[in-house]
Amino acid sequence: MSSAGQSTVSWDEIKEQVRARTDIVQLIGETVSLQPARGGRTFQCLCPFHEDHNPSMQVNPERQTYRCWVCNEGGDCFSYVMKHDNLSFPEALTLLAEKAGVELPRRSRNEAGFGESSGTKKSDLFEVLAWASREFQQCLKGSAIGAQAREYLASRQLKPEIVEQFALGYHPDDWHWLQERARGRFSVDSLAVVRLVGARDNGPGHYDFFVDRLLFPICDERSRPVAFGGRIIPGRPAKEDAPKYWNSPESPLFSKSRLCYGLDQAREAIRRTETVVVTEGYMDCIKAHQHGLKNAVATLGTALTENHVQVLKRLARKFVLIYDGDTAGLNAAERSLPRFLAQDVDLRILTLPEGLDPDEYLEAKGLAALEQAIQEAPEALEFKLRRSIERFGTGSVDARQRVTDELLETMALSPGLAGSVRERNLLSRLTSRLGLSESLLQKRLRDLRGEQRFKNVSQPPRKVDPAESSIIDDERPLQEQVNSLQRSTTGDDLLESEFFRLLLQSPDDFLWVSQRVGSDDFHHPAFRHLWCVCLDVVEHGQLPSFELLLAQTESPALKGLLAWLGESHLSATELLSLQESAGATASTSELENWAGQLDSAGSVADPGVRRHLLSQLTDRLVLRRELNLHKARRMERGEAGAKLNPSAKDVLAQAMLIHRKRAGGMQNNPHESPSGA
Repeated sequence: MSSAGQSTVSWDEIKEQVRARTDIVQLIGETVSLQPARGGRTFQCLCPFHEDHNPSMQVNPERQTYRCWVCNEGGDCFSYVMKHDNLSFPEALTLLAEKAGVELPRRSRNEAGFGESSGTKKSDLFEVLAWASREFQQCLKGSAIGAQAREYLASRQLKPEIVEQFALGYHPDDWHWLQERARGRFSVDSLAVVRLVGARDNGPGHYDFFVDRLLFPICDERSRPVAFGGRIIPGRPAKEDAPKYWNSPESPLFSKSRLCYGLDQAREAIRRTETVVVTEGYMDCIKAHQHGLKNAVATLGTALTENHVQVLKRLARKFVLIYDGDTAGLNAAERSLPRFLAQDVDLRILTLPEGLDPDEYLEAKGLAALEQAIQEAPEALEFKLRRSIERFGTGSVDARQRVTDELLETMALSPGLAGSVRERNLLSRLTSRLGLSESLLQKRLRDLRGEQRFKNVSQPPRKVDPAESSIIDDERPLQEQVNSLQRSTTGDDLLESEFFRLLLQSPDDFLWVSQRVGSDDFHHPAFRHLWCVCLDVVEHGQLPSFELLLAQTESPALKGLLAWLGESHLSATELLSLQESAGATASTSELENWAGQLDSAGSVADPGVRRHLLSQLTDRLVLRRELNLHKARRMERGEAGAKLNPSAKDVLAQAMLIHRKRAGGMQNNPHESPSGA
């Protein structure tokens, strides 16, 4: 896009260009595995926004929207990236514009919504970390002070191209080196926020965190550095009490319980193989990639957490955890089991021969041997069974009892397993392996769970991480309204939902509809909000449609509402029930015909039929208003406690007559279809 053209292009047009050039199927397919549905008209997948066991998210290529039928998340490409990557709208727009090859105009950042409240601070933090990573890389690659670090990498047989791929770096033995290089570019406060420097305890000033360490950038799923891991270089003078490895402290961008090292490099291989190999260290992960095991990641000095599993299961069904074969590695493997037995993944545990870590195993035996070991790795419960038998044997009644109890105790400690199909399958497996009846194992498992409750070993309440919320505070009321609407089955909400579905499919009809109804005619606050948004669009010389509203709104809640309206529709039964909400003006056979179209296509295809049905629903909104006015007048006359007289049907008929006198019926509507359309 030329600079000349930029001055005449509005931000709304830019947003529409980005949306039009973004294939939502490809976008969502980068993070989850999509499967065709409805003969290829739509796609479905496991929802990445809740713990999903059956594909509940639907992606519509025609509308370029997505919607989860369980948690009700939905919207377009912008809302997906905002929710998935925890970005503000301006950040999502920038990301998708880069992907789509759309150049953003150099306009006022406030005009585009890039003010401080929209998250520029986070963008600045990413810039600081990216700059620091480049400085560390250059120091390792091109300076004399990085020579010893380069020698160490060569001794570990790391090739230059893999060092470049993982952007390894080095921080010299200087407590102010990074601060000096940042002078005039980034403030010390900015360096401190992302944990590159820390405040001195015994005086003023700051010190660099990663002095004299080989540095491993820890990146998010978009390959942006968010933290660093630092390793002491063997042979260098040791700092007092310094650990061998040191990760960045947690920051606004970094949580070690949520990120895996190397995931940005491994994503495509994990999705392709539907398998993730989890190692314990940076070097193990890097060496695995160098040898060709491209689906390897590493945890960041912690055991694999439930948050890690939730992220990884979007891409993989099979998890292989590799542990060193020493006692510490075996114990770590066993400790990890209770957290994951209830997870809907194929969890395998691979322990290597004693004295070897994955790096050493690959050097000694090669990739083919490790891949074979991964393929043959036992399932988690089988691994636990083998370990228990190694400890206790099976040669006595007592030994068999101890093996059984140890396995069942592991299951008893597993949160979310009780009463699940997975528990039944695990018990069935133990029945065949231990030669005990399933009923006996179930009884013993219940007893052990009772003992655990008695000991009060439940986990403390989980603290909510503010970073997990992707919706700003002033957006939450609307989000709550949308959530309540999507769960509603009331006649009023069904009426208003179907009205908006048809209206947004027929934007040309908005002007005559808006002459008959107003925002006060909608009972649900989410629809009052949507109506005002439509009016605002019309005031700017455009007509509201699904596509236009999705492109122009930056509200995640409103995008979700639009996606819900665009994807769901009334069943025949629900549509027929609308006759009862404010009196019927169409025959049952007509409504059945329209309902049949909705059931088969998800929308009314014939514009004439759609317009006729829209006029019927508009009638109902107006009739409901008249009925409410009638009730209000009765209350003013002191008749609030009396029943409608002579009957509700008579009142509806009276309201219909009043409406026809006031509006002149639909005969004057130039868009009204002929009777029986």
